[in-house]
Parts: sequence; C-alpha cells; structure tokens
Amino acid sequence: MPSAAEANDSPLIQPEFLAKQILAKSEIWPRQFLDPEALARFCSDRGIRIWDGTLVRLWQLGLLRADLIISPKKFRKAGLIEVGKYDKGNYAYADARQPARFSGGFGAAASQLHNLDPSIKLYFHPFRYYVLCKYDDFCRPWPRISEFTSIKEFQKLKKLLVRFQKKHSDSGLISRVFLRANEIAALAIAAEPCVYELISGHFRFPAHKNKAAHRKDIEDHWQGVRDCYKKVGLGRIKEAGELLSVARSRLDPNRDLHDVMRLAEYERMGKIRGHLGGALFLNELAETIRRGAEKAFGIELPEEGETWSYNAWFKKDRYGSKRIFDGDPKVAKEVLKRWWQYGVRLRWYVEGHTELGALQFVFGSSPAEITLVNLRGLFVEKKNKLAFRDSLRIDFKDLVFSFVSLDRDVSDNLSAVIKAAEDDEICGRFFASDPDFEFANFTITELEEVLWQIALGKGADAGKRPVLHRAIRNTKKAGELEKSAKRSIPELNHFKKDKEWGRRLMEFALRNPTNEKGSVRPILNSITEARRFVCWYDYKSTKEKFRVDPNTGECVERKKRT
Repeated sequence: MPSAAEANDSPLIQPEFLAKQILAKSEIWPRQFLDPEALARFCSDRGIRIWDGTLVRLWQLGLLRADLIISPKKFRKAGLIEVGKYDKGNYAYADARQPARFSGGFGAAASQLHNLDPSIKLYFHPFRYYVLCKYDDFCRPWPRISEFTSIKEFQKLKKLLVRFQKKHSDSGLISRVFLRANEIAALAIAAEPCVYELISGHFRFPAHKNKAAHRKDIEDHWQGVRDCYKKVGLGRIKEAGELLSVARSRLDPNRDLHDVMRLAEYERMGKIRGHLGGALFLNELAETIRRGAEKAFGIELPEEGETWSYNAWFKKDRYGSKRIFDGDPKVAKEVLKRWWQYGVRLRWYVEGHTELGALQFVFGSSPAEITLVNLRGLFVEKKNKLAFRDSLRIDFKDLVFSFVSLDRDVSDNLSAVIKAAEDDEICGRFFASDPDFEFANFTITELEEVLWQIALGKGADAGKRPVLHRAIRNTKKAGELEKSAKRSIPELNHFKKDKEWGRRLMEFALRNPTNEKGSVRPILNSITEARRFVCWYDYKSTKEKFRVDPNTGECVERKKRT
C-alpha cells in the first residue's frame, strides 16, 4: 500500500523548465535520453521487465512522463506545453500532464487506447526507471505464477489484482503515486549535470566543445535548478530520499552491500544487472538529489543508507570519516577492508624468533590482516633512532596500526621505542617484557615443564628431570635459561630460542591462559588487543584521538589543547 508521502502530488520541478533546458542544453546531461525501446531494455537489465509497448501505454495514460516530446506537427493534448522548435521545424513539448482517475482500473483504460502516431518521438531520462518500479509494484503478482497448481487458482489471483487496481485507480491513489514518482525522478534529472562529477569522479564533455564552455553551461543550468530546490524545501527533499530508500530495499534488501558497491569504480558499478543493479541505480538517483540539496542549501545531509544506528558518528568511529562516499580513497579503502576482510590492518614488530613463532602459532604463518615482522634484535641505528622508522612511516601512510614487542633487558632498544612514542611515530601499542618474553609470561616452573617435554621428545631419560630443575632454577633471563638447559641435559644440547620454542610456549599458554596468580598472561592480552584494533578501531580516528604513552606503551587519550 502506498504511503501518504507518495500520495503528495504538489509539483517539485516544473516540467516546462526541465524540457526547455533539455532542448537547449541536452549535451550537459551525462546520460543519453532514451526512446521507449531503449528505456525498456535499460529497465529489463535492472530487474524491471517491461515492453516498450507497455511503456508507451503508460505514457498515454499519463502515468509515465516523458522528459521531451518531439513531433513534426502541432500536437494538441491536454498537459503538453510547447517549449520550442527542434531540428528542421519539429515541435518540442514538455509533459506536464496530471494522471487521470480510471474508474475501471488502468488496465481497462489501457485496452481502449489507440496506437501512438509513429512520427511522435518520446524521450526519457534513465532516472524514469523509478516510475517503472512503481508500475512493477502494482502490477507484479506477489505470489509467483509458478506456485499455482491450477488455472482456477490463477483466475482467483487475476480477479484479486483487477479489484485492487480498480479500487485504488478509482480513488486516485495510484495516479497520485505515479505523479509523485515522476516528480522525484524529475528532481534528480534536473540536478544530474550539476553533481555528476561529484558522484562519478569524472567530468564529461563533448569532443566538439571545450571544457570551460561546458562548465559554464552547467553553471548556467544550476542557477535555475538551485532556485527550484530552494523552493521545494529540505523537508520534501528528505521525504523523496526516504521513498527512494524504501524502493531500493524492495528491489534488493542487501543495504550493506549497496554501500560497498557504491565505492566500486563508477563505470563498473553501472554494468551490474538484475535487481542489485536496479537498487544501485536508485541509490545513485537518491544521491543525486541529496547532493543537489547540499549544494543548494550549503549543508551536509545524511548519506544514503544511514539509519539511527548506522549514522555519521558510527562511520566516524569505524572508518575515520562521517562521509564514506565523498571520494577519499583512504576512507574507501578502510570500508572495503572491513567488508571484504582484505589487506593489512596491523603490523606487529617482534624482537626475535621466539616471539615470531609464538604469534605465528596463533595467527598463522601468513595472516591476512596482521603482518608479523621479525626485527631479529635490530631495533637501533645511529643516534638512538629506530631502525624500522621507515616501516612505521609506511604504516602511517597505509593506515596500518603498529604494534611493537621487545624485551626490557636491552636498554638501547627500549629507549629507541620510547623515543618513537614520544615523537608520536607509533599508532598502536608497544609491549616491553620484563626482563624478556619468557620470564614476563611464564614462571620458572612452567618453563621447566616446556623444556622437559622437549627433552622427552628427543629421548631423554625420565629420571633426569631433577638435573634440569637444579640447573635452571635460579636463572632469571631467557639467555641464561638456554645455556643452563643445554649444559644439563644432552638431549637439549641443540636447543635454542627459535620459532619452535615460541610455538611450544604459546601452546602451553593457550592450554593454561592464566598464571599462578590467576592473571591472564601478558602475551594473550596483547593478542586480544591486536584483534580489538583490527576489528573495532579505525586508524584515522584513533590517530586523531589517541597516542601511545611512552611510559606504559598503552594507547591513551590525547590531552586536549587549552
């Protein structure tokens, strides 16, 4: 059932104004105006199957307005307004007809029409597709014909549709809905030349005309369009956007997908067919009206698809911008990353093989969104500067978070990372293990257990564990642990702090996530933080609102400038 908003029949754009502009400056429209056959093909490609003969009948009934009518002779019909001459004396008309009421239903009215004189040419902008969506709403059987098992059931449906059309045609509701759809389409058609470049990223002009002259023609056209938009008012413009949003969802309900596809290359998006292609086209129609209103009133309006929950502030927090359709490639990249889960979102720099092996056990050797970089202890270059500063700069350019894991027992490394945090060169976090990765995350008893399992796997005598225990019990750093273990048990002679050692430690940590004090191990907290950054944090807004605390390595809110 149409809404009250759809039944509002006061004009938005005067057809005479639009037809005169098309007649004088048709070249400023980036899309060609189509004859009935071409428009029928365009609609069928986008999920609304209709024949050109049906389309002409809708025009004859006044349910579908033409944007320009060309006739070799005077054409006298109520509601058609002569706007000038076209090519060798042909007459040009604007279509300002009001749809009539059809007491017997518009199907019955169409059956009484005569064929249109073939010398009369009708031209429609593709945005009239929206009007034909309304025709599809009223005339498409809501159960599929294939679902009927008998002629009797189909006849019942046919009678129901006839009664529905007759009731609402007689009341004038259907006529008002079609009139409203035509008005909304005209609102977009008028603004299209003035906002097409904003939407598509392209400026089109004919080869025989220079760019400056074409821009001037568009600007001259805009003066009239701006006045029309201001006269219409923001309330009715927003109402038009809401109706288009409903129509888009009726065609294809995948609203999130519409937003993502809007960020595709413009020409590629226009080639999408079926109901999805139709929904995307209605989305562009709505965006054309919105951008026309923004330009006319000098304001920002909600983008297509926004709701009370998925609003500008949500997009700001998630993507770093309240607007995702304004052509910022970084914002588009962030949206697409989250939708398709592609591309690196966080780069994690680790000090050595042990940390690398531990994290690879969790994320895999080739994680999609988190890249692991083994610095092999090479943190510092000349003048206490980070050896991987260029990598951090690339992270900043690519909107990639930076995590750094290192040991506190190498003071030069720690000083360099702290200096980078003070200089605001890290957007993310750093984790300094005290004194190193092993002893910050595990007790000596736990490290002994992991070492002993390695020794047993290599054939160590089960009675030799006390020897290992006595050898390592007083060690305080990973290097000491390694040397003592090698000396005490022959089977550990080739043991080293490598990726396999890191994997073994992580296996133990995942089986035993809390330490002897009942606290979650720091490495597991770090992994949780990384996943939180990847899933929930936007780089631009995080960089703007937060910084890395040089003392703790945590991501803290920036102090407001006074």
